[in-house]
Amino acid sequence: IRILSHISKFALSILFVLILLAGAGYVGVRMLLSDPDQYREALAEQMAAKTGYAIEFEALEWQLWPDVAIRLDGIAVSALTGSKPLAVIDTLAIDVKLMPLLRSGELTIDAVTLGAVKLHLFVDANGQTNYAVDDAAQNPKTPLTTAPTSDLALSSFTVESIDIEYIDAKIAGEIT
Repeated sequence: IRILSHISKFALSILFVLILLAGAGYVGVRMLLSDPDQYREALAEQMAAKTGYAIEFEALEWQLWPDVAIRLDGIAVSALTGSKPLAVIDTLAIDVKLMPLLRSGELTIDAVTLGAVKLHLFVDANGQTNYAVDDAAQNPKTPLTTAPTSDLALSSFTVESIDIEYIDAKIAGEIT
């Protein structure tokens, strides 16, 4: 009976340590991911480096359960040399199914939703546009890596509204 009490105390001690480690891991992950806004600048820099466009956004939010979701609010996209934004997007929301990602590594995007989109396309008198990307950004020294499209599934793509304004300084007027 003494041996059983020592074994049960040892088993309870191991169980207690495992529970403490799991709790500490959970708290650590929650603290690391609790404020997504801390990653806003780094994400904008990465997107600019990959696309050649300056991308700014006012807010970044995400959720990790029951599915993974990311939401960007107040997005402004412009050519790195341009001053007026090429595009202004109220909201971009991307929902990713969690279980297929965990089970097989398959990226299943459940929904991509764009709020109100406003495109401002401009050509000046010299033929320079606000939507042309810098040659260095178009031809990066390091090749872009992309995920195979066979592992990507998209269930829905929604655009709330889109307003396109095209101005060519060589002609009088604008097209909207």
